[in-house]
Amino acid sequence: MNQLTESENKPVLLIAMHGKNVASSLTGVVKQMSNSDSVYSYDLLLEKKMQMTYEEMKSLIEKINRGKGVLLIYDMGSVKIMGKLISKETGIDIRFIAAPSTMIALETVKKMSSNDDLDDIMSELEQSYQHYFPSIVENYHRQKKKNVIITLCMNGEGGAIQIKKYLEDSLELQDIDIVPLSMNNHKELLFKINELRKSYNILCTMGSFDPQLYGIKFISVTQLFNTPLDKLSLLISSSNQDIVIKKKIKYSLIFAKFMKNVATRSLNLT
Repeated sequence: MNQLTESENKPVLLIAMHGKNVASSLTGVVKQMSNSDSVYSYDLLLEKKMQMTYEEMKSLIEKINRGKGVLLIYDMGSVKIMGKLISKETGIDIRFIAAPSTMIALETVKKMSSNDDLDDIMSELEQSYQHYFPSIVENYHRQKKKNVIITLCMNGEGGAIQIKKYLEDSLELQDIDIVPLSMNNHKELLFKINELRKSYNILCTMGSFDPQLYGIKFISVTQLFNTPLDKLSLLISSSNQDIVIKKKIKYSLIFAKFMKNVATRSLNLT
């Protein structure tokens, strides 16, 4: 980890990547080529527990923040999820760049030297690299779309509605819609999901059976109800959203009630 300099009121760059010395090696190159003291690194060791990694990253971000926030270059979505939670917990502004390369890091440092607004820097990076790194642009624009969780049921929409109600009763979802759909007709399901893609970021699907939808995360009802509410944001790891707890509930009772309703509905349909 790096030492904080005396410079204040400037954004800083943090490079966080999985593997021993991966982020620190890239950071060393960037610092040497840019002669900047505003670049820091965090290596996510694969054998380290996630909670310890989270606490270390949070401590580092609090230490290096100079009052204008952090630009975080990362290699995998789990880093971004932790960054989102750290930002919420500490109040430190963090912007995310999903392109761990020397060229992107150097350009970020260059933008930081002439601009101290994180959103302005992100916009300038988008304009500079929209042709060379479309993934950055796609990721940046995706944050502007509304998010949706799709809940699924094999028979009609009864089970899907139960899952939706569980989420709405348990959590205060910020800028996330929940859409229940039936899996009765796979072709119709695909059509509806493709329509939703046009106006939403699909965070995941939830249900009893995996519909095998390419590129969309699936969460089973067993995973959902066995996950503590304060860990759901990590379970829905593609969401990149803050999920705020409204109240605690008894998971076993909810799960039993849900499965009973699904079984009853299935019997009524046979």
